[in-house]
Amino acid sequence: MKKEEILARSRAEKRDEGVEFELGKGRLYGITGMTVLYLALLIFNWVYNQNNSSLFAMYWTYLAFEMLGRYRVIKKKSLLAGGILSAMAAAGFLIAHIITVVR
Repeated sequence: MKKEEILARSRAEKRDEGVEFELGKGRLYGITGMTVLYLALLIFNWVYNQNNSSLFAMYWTYLAFEMLGRYRVIKKKSLLAGGILSAMAAAGFLIAHIITVVR
C-alpha cells in the first residue's frame, strides 16, 4: 500500500489521533481522581465506623462497565469475565447496602 493510499484512508475515517490521545489522557485523570476520592472515603468511613457497601457497589459498577466497554472493542474474554464478575460484585454490595439501610 502506498503512502498516499494510507493517508487517504486515514482522512476518510475522520479520526483525529491527537484528539483521541487527549481524550484518553483526560479519562486517565478522571479515573485517577475518582480512585483517590474513593480511597479517601473508604478511610474516612473506616475511621468513623461507617458502612462502605455503597462505595464498593459504585466502584465495582464502574469497573464492570469499563471492562464490558473494552470487551466490546477488543473482544478479549478476560475482559468479559472481569466485567461479569465485577457486575456480580456490584450487585452484591448494592444488596448489602440496601439491607443495611432498611434495617
